[in-house]
Amino acid sequence: MRPSPTPPPATVAPVALHWPAHKPKGSGPPAPHRRALTVTMLLTTVPALLAVAVLRPGSSTARRNR
Repeated sequence: MRPSPTPPPATVAPVALHWPAHKPKGSGPPAPHRRALTVTMLLTTVPALLAVAVLRPGSSTARRNR
């Protein structure tokens, strides 16, 4: 018994894209969001002070981490 040939796949016509008639309105410039100066200063000085305290020659953690 011979199998019957499969029919060729149906071709689908490409769908045409239509651009909107009006230009979409932009969302505008981004809102400024700056970090406060005090927060920035704390984020930079606190880790520096901790590093100085730990790496000081007289600290016990400096001897322990050698």
